[in-house]
Amino acid sequence: MLFLLPLVVASQNCKPTSCQDILGLSCISLISSVNSTTMNLAECPNEFPYCPFTDLTFDSTCITMGKTTQSTSYPGDPCDTNRTCVYSDCIDHVCQGIPSSVACNDTGQCTPGYRCDQNYCKSLLFIGYNNGNRNMNCTTDYECVNNGVCDNGNCYKYYSKGEGLTVGNCVNGVSLICESGLCYNGICLSKNVISKSSTPIPCQSNLDCISDYYNSPPNEFTVYSECQCGFNKDGLAYCTQFPGDDIQSKYLKIAKEWTESNDIFKCHSYSRFKLDCIKKYWSDSKYKEYAYYSMYAANYPQIQGNQECVKKMLLSEFYDAQEEYQSSRGFDLGVLGSLFYIIYGF
Repeated sequence: MLFLLPLVVASQNCKPTSCQDILGLSCISLISSVNSTTMNLAECPNEFPYCPFTDLTFDSTCITMGKTTQSTSYPGDPCDTNRTCVYSDCIDHVCQGIPSSVACNDTGQCTPGYRCDQNYCKSLLFIGYNNGNRNMNCTTDYECVNNGVCDNGNCYKYYSKGEGLTVGNCVNGVSLICESGLCYNGICLSKNVISKSSTPIPCQSNLDCISDYYNSPPNEFTVYSECQCGFNKDGLAYCTQFPGDDIQSKYLKIAKEWTESNDIFKCHSYSRFKLDCIKKYWSDSKYKEYAYYSMYAANYPQIQGNQECVKKMLLSEFYDAQEEYQSSRGFDLGVLGSLFYIIYGF
């Protein structure tokens, strides 16, 4: 998914991240000095294998119990036990749902293809105009069929509008109706917006993360990506990529393929982009490609210059997905980013 953020001019103050030998059972330790804070990581021993962490702002100690099973699966999602499902039972390793016209309190209870409307499960809204029928107006993407995104009461296909076409909702520079995922003043931006410099780009602030794609009349505004802290021993930050940069463009391509597949309709509306549902219903090769690129999209700056402890402790899901995808394809791939913002007339 794409997000556009407001301009942050201040320089980054990133934590250098290093590997160290285990000291007692301390797996994450933050060491502060006058000018900076260093984050030291140590892999946990087999008898205490789990290192709990949330936002990496506190020290952590190895423990025996790992992550608990949470109820995060909706009807149509794969499951192992009833505890996995948010509302329903797990039968034949699939969470069950309420069928059409049965009473409900939340869309999460309804079977895939349906939403909870006026306390009954009803079909998701189709792509197209509502013709003034206020009862058919969408208010969120989850009310639209799984390949649809809500815009001013109507459902449109994901990534279906090219540069210069209008969108009603351009929130913080984002509209997933646009093939680039980016918009400005209600207009879709080009999917060919690229970084001015070769990526990856080390940065001090967002001002270092610039595209000069729109640099002449009538398009006189500047597009920036975001400068984010990485997990590397030098404490460097890196710019995320633009839609036209090599790996980000590959992410957009595979994301569009998923939204155009028949398999997306097998997932619950809330699960249309969840990896476990994509894994269950899409082909194995397509799932591996999607998992790889979507994780890279979310973690690109953090992935640069990782030491082995970071790969195993903080980003293991990504590196597992990378290994699976590269093994299936037999070649190496680059990186991508996903965060953008736009400043007009800068």
